[in-house]
Amino acid sequence: MPVLTRSERKKAKETRAWALSAREKLYNAASKRKQYEDEIKEMYGLLLKEKVVSSLGQIPVDKLNEKKDGIKLGILKSNNVNTVRDAYDLGTEGLKKISGIGDVSARLIQENILRIYNSVAAETKVSLSDITASHEWDDVVGHLEFLIRHRELSERAEALLATYADVLDEHIMATENTEGAFKWFFTGKEKKLLAKESAEMLEELRVSGFVEQLDEVDAGFKKEIEVSEKSKERFKADPIPFFAYWDQIFGDNKTGLEERLDEFSKNILSLKLDTRGLDAVLRGYQVYGAKYIISQQRVLLGDEMGLGKTMQALAAMVHLANCKKTHFLVLCPLSVVENWCREIRKFTHLETIVFYGDEKKCAQQWEDWISIGGVGITNFETARKIEPLRDIPIALMVVDEAHYIKNPGAKRTRNVMGLGFYAENLLFMTGTPIENRQEEMLSLISILQPSVANDIKAKGAAYNAAEFKKLVMPVYLRRVRKDVLKELPEKTEYEDWVRLKDSETEKYKEVLFEKGNDETAFGALMPLRRVSWNAGEDSSKLARLLEICAEAAEDDRRLIIFSFFKDNLVTVAEALGDKCAGIIEGSVSAAGRQEIIDRLPEMPAGSAIVAQITAGGVGLNIQSASVVIFCEPQIKPSLEDQALSRAYRMGQTKQVLVHRLLAADTVDERIMQLLSEKRRIFKEYADDAIISKLDSLFTKEEISRIIEQERNFYSKPEKE
Repeated sequence: MPVLTRSERKKAKETRAWALSAREKLYNAASKRKQYEDEIKEMYGLLLKEKVVSSLGQIPVDKLNEKKDGIKLGILKSNNVNTVRDAYDLGTEGLKKISGIGDVSARLIQENILRIYNSVAAETKVSLSDITASHEWDDVVGHLEFLIRHRELSERAEALLATYADVLDEHIMATENTEGAFKWFFTGKEKKLLAKESAEMLEELRVSGFVEQLDEVDAGFKKEIEVSEKSKERFKADPIPFFAYWDQIFGDNKTGLEERLDEFSKNILSLKLDTRGLDAVLRGYQVYGAKYIISQQRVLLGDEMGLGKTMQALAAMVHLANCKKTHFLVLCPLSVVENWCREIRKFTHLETIVFYGDEKKCAQQWEDWISIGGVGITNFETARKIEPLRDIPIALMVVDEAHYIKNPGAKRTRNVMGLGFYAENLLFMTGTPIENRQEEMLSLISILQPSVANDIKAKGAAYNAAEFKKLVMPVYLRRVRKDVLKELPEKTEYEDWVRLKDSETEKYKEVLFEKGNDETAFGALMPLRRVSWNAGEDSSKLARLLEICAEAAEDDRRLIIFSFFKDNLVTVAEALGDKCAGIIEGSVSAAGRQEIIDRLPEMPAGSAIVAQITAGGVGLNIQSASVVIFCEPQIKPSLEDQALSRAYRMGQTKQVLVHRLLAADTVDERIMQLLSEKRRIFKEYADDAIISKLDSLFTKEEISRIIEQERNFYSKPEKE
């Protein structure tokens, strides 16, 4: 009986044809990332050449003879060859046409041009900012967006290739003799048996989940991104992923520790970080930070404000989750609880549970978290209501704004220590440069790694700065922007979401359902937009604003704070005290405004101008402020843009940080959703009439809908 009947051989041949097609599809999909990166590198090369050649135009031709090779500079200059660029443009043949320059001299000149070219090229970099000003802009930003948007698809395709490529190659080769009757006839029995087994293996693969996975990846890549003005707009709206991916391609994987990249740091770098499930592109220093957290287990991350400490913590969580770890805990000030929730939901697939309320409610939430897993989030005060875990360890416990627990005798600190005892990994985070406050630093290090703290105490004051850095290296990591970022987007925007306290929620509901608020849509909306600011000392937004001001002070920055409402300005100014340079509103004269603006640069870091957005957003130049805070979302899009341009303009020497204070489960959410939709339409249309309509105040119908949605939301019975 034959090894394969004619019909079986026919089926084997069809299976092999499918396998050949599947292999081609697999290799194409898995090579997409490299293809796009290679094309970006090619564009980079062209722009680098342009930049280097341009630089050669600034180098006198005399440089060609710096080695005293006998190059006839006089002849070159008499023929208008005055710079190295002039000689470069002529080339060897052009040089030989100059009377007095022979073959040997032309080759010597070319050798020196090449030497200078290579020297300049080694010192020249093409930044993403250079690209945005070049003719390659559309292609580069489109390619980068493709890579960012399809990062997960690329990883899936590459994983499929790693799993199935060898299998496909082996069995396709083994079934080659099924292609023709003549070839099959002269194939030995052993190879026929092997071909039969391989055909069966390929058929099994054909009906397995591999086909569905490959088709999903292939279909995903076929949805090509339109490379157009829309890519530019997306870059302008959120440039950070573009900068991060650019750094990845061109190897700018700085750790911020290059001056001390010893065996300790190299061991950390050797860890393979598993970021499957993290929807973000990490910069090199962030990858190192996440690896440091995991490797060192109990550490203090003190990166400068704006470098993405939260993202590094999320990367560490995702890595541990991929290692089958299930429970994570975040302790932080109440003002940033909501922010943590939104960041986790935005960038990971991890579940979130917030612990709040009375002890009974907290206990139930705690039990839910124990059974479900994910990230539990709570504030320092609520932490005392939580029973430490014994049977289920916390894979990673994060303490944000760790300087809040610097006092070892405080209840807050003892609560954190009690929970941290059961954590496999413990991460403290602070943007405050506490190495300048060694008592605070030692207090935190004593909780994390007591042996390191004891070593520091044992040495007393008998160490210099370098020795101190070496001592704290196993437990403390701090990088500043100038060390890790060659370039920054000119502004970085943050949405600072706060969760209302019970007293604020009650006040909000009282205003929401107050009689008389139905008379006009605007009349009903305006009191609701003051959410949180009308809560006095309980204001969650004010608490977050003061934290941002404190961070700005540590970072040697000054601020400008905008609100539509005059009473909000007074509240903020009173809270800032002598750190308020003054209030700018409609009644302040032009001279008075300028006096306030001139006062700000002379005031200490962390000081601020407080301005009404309709008055302070026009006609001012406030370059001394590099942090901008909006107290509430504006219902006319251009108001924010005009206000922001006060600090974000030519002459600003620092990256501008923009914070929008927003309250969860309030009109802020509805307004932000509507603004997002308006901006989306705004970007898609260039029609002046449409743009004018979109930039107007919200319509009565839109406001009525917002209020109706809010009332419906708060009319529902509370969940148990």
